[in-house]
Amino acid sequence: PREPTLGERPWQPDPANREPAAVAASLAPDGHPARKVLDAYGRSLSEAVGEVMQMSVDLNRLVTMPLPASKPRLKERVDLAVLLKPKAEDLERRLRGPHRDLQTALEGAGVDAFSAATVSMRFAEGIDGFARMGAAGDLARAADATMAFHQLLIDHAGKWQVNSQGTISTRDRDLNSQIFMKRAAFDREAQRLMESVNTLGAGAKAPEPTKK
Repeated sequence: PREPTLGERPWQPDPANREPAAVAASLAPDGHPARKVLDAYGRSLSEAVGEVMQMSVDLNRLVTMPLPASKPRLKERVDLAVLLKPKAEDLERRLRGPHRDLQTALEGAGVDAFSAATVSMRFAEGIDGFARMGAAGDLARAADATMAFHQLLIDHAGKWQVNSQGTISTRDRDLNSQIFMKRAAFDREAQRLMESVNTLGAGAKAPEPTKK
């Protein structure tokens, strides 16, 4: 009988392990020409997920502290958000199935087109790519809202005050309106930041904040 192709081999996703590196390893046996490609692809994506999760946890640590009045403390939040946004956006793109870059790499390693397409779709299913893609997009939006709100405060330093309850006051009516709108957007995204981190992790424990 003919040996089944890689795409014809039976496979089922493991709901208990959505880690990209583990899913990739489950899709081809040791020694198969596709295994090296899958291992490299899965490991790279796992590292990207871990990096975005860590940066998001660090941002959450900052934004759950009382709102600072000093420029350096505000800038700390902006700087981290500036780094996080493009990484989260790139991860959102990478998580969007059916992973045609993986399919192309598999075909380049000699895997037939049917198997390459099948394995790429299985990979997207195995890592729960749709839900995690949405979470990466949410984290990018959280970073954007963080930048917009805190940069506004930096740009208008000296024109506003914040009390111990975090209420911002200003005599500038136009500025007050801008602060209200940007803070509302920021608060909305910040409140679900850790929920997005956990969705992105797909069952993996969220990292601890980086020690300062």
